[in-house]
Amino acid sequence: MRLYQNKSNYRSTRGVERNRGGNLGYQYPIAPLLSGFANASYEHSKYSTQTRKDDTYTAIVGISYSLAKNVQIGADTGYEKRHSTNDIDKYDEFRVSMSISYQPSM
Repeated sequence: MRLYQNKSNYRSTRGVERNRGGNLGYQYPIAPLLSGFANASYEHSKYSTQTRKDDTYTAIVGISYSLAKNVQIGADTGYEKRHSTNDIDKYDEFRVSMSISYQPSM
């Protein structure tokens, strides 16, 4: 679990973006080399140069498999929805991704 709050100052527009939110994740072993995971998050954003406010919700589920000691492959699917006071900034997004990663031993 992670909660956060941050502020970004933009030189070009002299605007300020303020964000606060959090996420929650869980990983669980399915088999000795296979694990599953789920993550959910929420973020609220406000912008000083406009009256825009956003609320963004994200949910992701996936699996990962250890091919070797330092190599994993994974697949996940997720959904993200943004509510915004500006119609052009509203969206719904469904995504699917696959990955391969290598982490060298230290």
